[in-house]
Amino acid sequence: MSHTSHSRQRPSEDPLWEEPPFDPAEIVPARERDLDATEVRSDEPGLDGGIAPEVGEPGLDDGEVILEGEVAEPPPPTVAPEREPPPRTPPPAPPLTPPDKPVGGRWRTLRRGLVRGLLGLFLGYQLWCLGHIFWWREHAPTSTAFMAEGLKRLQQKNPAATLSHIWVPYEAMATPLKRAVLAAEDSGFRDHFGFDWNGLHAALERNLNKGRIVSGGSTISQQLAKNLFLSSSRSVWRKVEEALITLMLESLLSKRRILEIYLNCIEWGNGVYGIEAAARHYYKISAAELTPGQAATLASMIPQPRYFDRVRHAASLKRKSAIIAKRMSMVKLPG
Repeated sequence: MSHTSHSRQRPSEDPLWEEPPFDPAEIVPARERDLDATEVRSDEPGLDGGIAPEVGEPGLDDGEVILEGEVAEPPPPTVAPEREPPPRTPPPAPPLTPPDKPVGGRWRTLRRGLVRGLLGLFLGYQLWCLGHIFWWREHAPTSTAFMAEGLKRLQQKNPAATLSHIWVPYEAMATPLKRAVLAAEDSGFRDHFGFDWNGLHAALERNLNKGRIVSGGSTISQQLAKNLFLSSSRSVWRKVEEALITLMLESLLSKRRILEIYLNCIEWGNGVYGIEAAARHYYKISAAELTPGQAATLASMIPQPRYFDRVRHAASLKRKSAIIAKRMSMVKLPG
């Protein structure tokens, strides 16, 4: 199938040539014109009878002439090349944290913290005791641990109960009283540094023979440490603390001052503390007026003051008072 070409070209060498009138019916689309001029059928296998342009024929892409009024096909849309996405910035690495400690390590850390805390409390308590003792070198104690314990016990029965306690200086105490107390509680008071090892050994033998605790073997310094700071309960911890406070007392206070505080603070009856209150409670006199017999009786009451406050004529009290009266002259007072 062939078609006549409708292309109009002006002869370049004919000056008399005139362009014929324009007939719109003669306009043939460029693509159909090209196909009509170049259409051939291929009988070669593999081309499926397709139409192929002859080599060398000009087309739209090879300087094709478009007549006036002819509409050109729009060029294919320009597809922008796909841009590669910018490289993704990896998220910041999490802060380095130490690896979890094993259970055993945590327990050791907890145990060390607990030990340090207990040690801190222990040292703090020792400093607290030391500060009080230093203050008592020049000032009289107004209360003790035993006084607070006794007041609490009395107020459980009578909320309005009070203690009987009057401080008197060392010079205002009868000399027989000082000798009687040392003969009954600590005859070697002047010579030891808070602990009487011979007395402790003798007390241990007595307790073993009786099968029960009948004697503690504590010195006056040890008893004062317990009265000032500790409770009446018995435990290993209390004995250790008692020993430490005893060393503080012996280091900071003179023997005379230790005995003065002791006689003014120990319990001598139910709610009765100190020798002045005891002398008034039992004999209606002052501590300076006590006789040797009265002093021996009051010294005999020290181990069980509340019991002998109720049973003042007990036979055991009279026997012990007689023994103390015989020993009073052998005791040396602190300077």
